[in-house]
Amino acid sequence: MGAVRRSNFCLLFFLSRSAQVFLWSIGIFLLSLSAHQSLLQGPVANKSVQQFLHQASAESAVAPPSLAVPASIDTRLWSATRIQGFTKAGESAADELIGVMSIPGLGLDAPIYSGATDDNLDRGLAWLSKTAALDSVGNTAIAGHRDSFFRVLKDIKTGDGIAITTLSGVRRYRVTNIQIVLPSQVEVLAPTDHSQLTLITCYPFYFVGSAPERYIVTATEDTLAQLH
Repeated sequence: MGAVRRSNFCLLFFLSRSAQVFLWSIGIFLLSLSAHQSLLQGPVANKSVQQFLHQASAESAVAPPSLAVPASIDTRLWSATRIQGFTKAGESAADELIGVMSIPGLGLDAPIYSGATDDNLDRGLAWLSKTAALDSVGNTAIAGHRDSFFRVLKDIKTGDGIAITTLSGVRRYRVTNIQIVLPSQVEVLAPTDHSQLTLITCYPFYFVGSAPERYIVTATEDTLAQLH
């Protein structure tokens, strides 16, 4: 009986040692597999990080927006005097521009300057500085000569689109009203709590001498114009 017990004890001891060795082998194999996967994934993860950093660097290197006088100015409807004045005004420095107006339906692309001086009106359109800035909320008034840049307004219609480009981006408007008023009716310049353009020129368009009235085009920023 003693021999049998010793035999059973040895067998159990052998099985226990075998189980330990087996478990240790499994553990070492799993650790090796994990280390191998980490080595494989390391370059992939590093590559992803490098791609992300490269993309972020490229996006930060994008040049800021800039303004330029339209390459082509259509003067076919202009008076000879205004063409002469435009020619004499010469090229404008890029930093003098505050915006560019585009009315695709009328083929108009015109630079915008700050202040209704004779020089500004000879070479482009003039933002009236006491009204809302081009890139702010409110009533923004822009003037132009009836026998140069703004002569095309004779053909504008309700619903026509107008785009104003500034260093802040592009804002789009839609014509909501057209009216003829007296010069004394300055209420057309009254502040508004929404983004609005008020285009002003003299009227009639082909009047000889000092025109007695004002032609007013009102345009509301596109999202709001849909509600009118």
